[in-house]
Parts: sequence; structure tokens; C-alpha cells
Amino acid sequence: MGKRLAVSLALAVVLLAPPLAAQDDMTYEPFSPDQLDNLLAPIALYPDPLLAQVLLAATFPD
Repeated sequence: MGKRLAVSLALAVVLLAPPLAAQDDMTYEPFSPDQLDNLLAPIALYPDPLLAQVLLAATFPD
């Protein structure tokens, strides 16, 4: 249970920490529709039940 407590505390610190100040030289540039298609198209090749299991499994640290 000690490992789970450490993970919970680390997550709480990350979530409750103040956000970092934005740097002036960095600007947000959203992806274009073509870039999004290139990034997300391979995911659409998997069947929905398999993708649901993979996404669910990705949320568990163990």
C-alpha cells in the first residue's frame, strides 16, 4: 500500500502545483486538420472494443 500512497501523493502534488508561467517567446499553434488526420488516422484502424481496452489499460499504473 505504500507504493499506492506515494503515487497518490505525487499525483496530488502535480495536480495542485501552480501552473508554470508562460514564456513570451512561445506561442500556441494548433494542429492543422491535415496534421490531425496524419496523427489520428492509424488509431482508426483498430476495432473499437480493442481500442477501449487499450485506453482503459493505459490509465492504470501497474
